[in-house]
Amino acid sequence: MRTIMPTLVALALIGCAKSPPPAPDRIAEVSNTEPAFRMTAEEYHRRADDPAFDGKVIELSGTVDDASRNAGGEAFVSLNVEGQLLGVMCFTADAQPWASFARGQKVRLKGRWAESVLAPRLLYCVFIETGKYAAVRIPATDLAKEYAADPEATVKKYDKKHMVITGEVASKNVNEFKAVGLVLKTGNKITVECGFTAFDNDVSGQYEVGQTVTVFGDFSLNFGGGDSLHVNFCLPLERK
Repeated sequence: MRTIMPTLVALALIGCAKSPPPAPDRIAEVSNTEPAFRMTAEEYHRRADDPAFDGKVIELSGTVDDASRNAGGEAFVSLNVEGQLLGVMCFTADAQPWASFARGQKVRLKGRWAESVLAPRLLYCVFIETGKYAAVRIPATDLAKEYAADPEATVKKYDKKHMVITGEVASKNVNEFKAVGLVLKTGNKITVECGFTAFDNDVSGQYEVGQTVTVFGDFSLNFGGGDSLHVNFCLPLERK
């Protein structure tokens, strides 16, 4: 089972590693370079410190586990590795890779090897095959209707899936760490709250009551009880 909070803390720490900025020329260089190695994300995870990889462009195939950004603001797509808390971190030039990638999506990519910091990494990643976008697109009103009709079935249907959720902000709260929570209008007694981390306050702090928003998040930590639903680790979504 995916352990959400330890993963979030670890991803935040990866932000302290100071990955080089994704300069356009380096992205183009990776794009135009034939990979020296091709393998699955699982194999790369096992061999990530192999000296033969140093400085090389590597092609990976795998399944997306997450798409997010770390505490340093660097965007990445994480590939799942069974049995590992963190998979392979693929840092991208795209500032919002979550607009194109979500949990469960099959992808093929290439990037330049980088020394592991908490998890194996590739830098300046370029996607070769993206697969079908796996996030569930749903208005907050429809999600609330489904849950009101059958809470248990709704939680089972969407558990641990990434969502693109749209709705009007009914209220906004900010905790002591400046993490923002947006409660979206649903038209019934069910509340849908989108929770952002404090790392994303630069954008989430600008949302206002009455504004219609579209955000990407993780339908998790919902247990089918009460009248509230939570979409966690939300991120702004400008491309829909």
